[in-house]
Amino acid sequence: DIIRGLLSAVVVFLDGGLVALSAVALLLTVLSGGIKVALVSRGESRLSLRLGRVSRTRVREVFSFGIWSTIRSVTSMIPTRVTPLLVGALLGVSLVAPLSIAARLIATASAILVAASGVITPIATAMHANEERDRQRQLLVAGGKYSLSAATVLLALFVLLGKPLIHLWVGPEMALAYPLLVFMALGRCVSMSQVVTRGVITAQAKHRALAIASLVQAFATLAIALSLIETWGVIGVVIAMAVGDAVCEGLFGLAYGCRLLGTSAFRYTADIVGATVAALAVPCTLLA
Repeated sequence: DIIRGLLSAVVVFLDGGLVALSAVALLLTVLSGGIKVALVSRGESRLSLRLGRVSRTRVREVFSFGIWSTIRSVTSMIPTRVTPLLVGALLGVSLVAPLSIAARLIATASAILVAASGVITPIATAMHANEERDRQRQLLVAGGKYSLSAATVLLALFVLLGKPLIHLWVGPEMALAYPLLVFMALGRCVSMSQVVTRGVITAQAKHRALAIASLVQAFATLAIALSLIETWGVIGVVIAMAVGDAVCEGLFGLAYGCRLLGTSAFRYTADIVGATVAALAVPCTLLA
């Protein structure tokens, strides 16, 4: 990422154009992939790439896992990719910019939390393979506390400091981006509080339900947005996105993860919310 940023800056300053930027991205993507292959080969010498190892059983096994991951990845992008087109077509192109600014800030915060929790899935996979149900439940609760705490901190930052941040970044003329940011952050806070839960579900290869929930979220978000856009404008669109995010990604993941591990959703919620309030009450009050 650092090299990509430096080379991209060099290309821009030298007026290299979009083709040169694309070439930099392609080169570094190939290089990064090659390094990953080398690291895997070094870390596990028994792995080898042989055409003779390809079989219908292995293809079916990989496909049965990967197809639901693909569906989830694609459908989860639909709300954020389609709603700007919806706003531009029905409300005017001028409102796309503040919506894009809010969405970019939310996406950046989400990427940080997803990257930080990425190690959870392989750990949970090992626990599932060893049938360590108690440790999986402990991981679920501990991960919920940390992820909800991180999501709450980001929510507090956006609510309390979002307006000056937007003014410094793009100027006061984009003030509309602030209320959009607040509504989106509320929904994403619920969703990101369950990022560890979704990792635990994926570790058990039970993520088909998550893919279906993402599909439902995509269509429900667009339907709600269309019903609210005439009355509430772009605010209605963002509310639809926040509701879909909170319900389909957050609350459904919570309920399904707890059921999968045989634990009480009510007790789990009380544990993680109580810990978060106790840990963040004073810092958030000082920030306010």
